[in-house]
Amino acid sequence: MTLENTFFKQSRPFRLWYMVGLLLFLARSAAAQDTLYFDKNFEPAGNRANAIYREIRECDSVETKRCTVTTSLTTGAIISVVRYSDYPEGIRDGLCSFYFANGKPCLETEYQNGHWEGNETSYYPSGQLKSKEFRKGGRVGFGNYYHPDGSAKTEISWEEIKHLDLIRPVRFRGEPYIPQAYLRSALHFPRSALRDGQPELAILSFVVEKNGSISSLKIVTPTPSQVLNKEALRVVANMGKWEPHQVNGVPERNRFLFPVLFE
Repeated sequence: MTLENTFFKQSRPFRLWYMVGLLLFLARSAAAQDTLYFDKNFEPAGNRANAIYREIRECDSVETKRCTVTTSLTTGAIISVVRYSDYPEGIRDGLCSFYFANGKPCLETEYQNGHWEGNETSYYPSGQLKSKEFRKGGRVGFGNYYHPDGSAKTEISWEEIKHLDLIRPVRFRGEPYIPQAYLRSALHFPRSALRDGQPELAILSFVVEKNGSISSLKIVTPTPSQVLNKEALRVVANMGKWEPHQVNGVPERNRFLFPVLFE
């Protein structure tokens, strides 16, 4: 007896429930897909003719914040595949892959709910393995590093561990550190907002988009004072564009934690 015959010999209610379940499964599995085009500065290009980059964003139809974003040149060469558990908040989850212009892998990193957790593997443009590290809690647990000829390295620099030849972190006006001097000049608040005159710290979270603009700005660790919290949000919202996180010279969307000190 074939599977088809078995199915049609079932009662009509059974067949209806089966079809409903199948449709629900297909709806759950389907992903909403958007295709966007950008110019060389990752500003919206409007159409493919004026674009350098193409971004395909596929999001789960039920867990709509869970997305996979594939960025490529309009010629077809893939630049990156980044997976998010929460795309608006920039929280990466799963294997994220980045590529050289020749199509060979550049960097592969595993994330769990926004944190480096698992293997991180880098390559030379030839495709030769460059390093393989295991990270736990965002820190390197152990790793192996190699020369371009495949032989193991015995001495490793901090720059190699941080992949500074491939990765350039988020910057503000060329500075790789938190711009405390800028904050001191930009913050305006009454001294009475400080409890007993003691310093207060607010920690903000936001996403630096590929074009340097910021989104999803919010406070993750507030001060006890609403006056200070509102001032922290105001100052960061008015900071203008940042220099985005880059992998192999190409901007990448990146979540950033930003402390604001009131003293």
